[in-house]
Amino acid sequence: MNVLIRIVLLLVAGVSAWLDPAGFAAWAGRPNRVRFRRDAGVFQIGIGLVAGLCVPSARRAGQGAGA
Repeated sequence: MNVLIRIVLLLVAGVSAWLDPAGFAAWAGRPNRVRFRRDAGVFQIGIGLVAGLCVPSARRAGQGAGA
């Protein structure tokens, strides 16, 4: 279950950076460069999705990811 919580946090952070780049920049204490923040958000969403896809296959293979 711990792995699933981390995946959700990755997705939430990525979506927030993608939808509200100025708010994400203020939270991170960085200058507001909209393109960079959106790219970072989409990258983080991608990491969350790939991790989410890997968990079920790792469980089927008996590697116990988050089991």
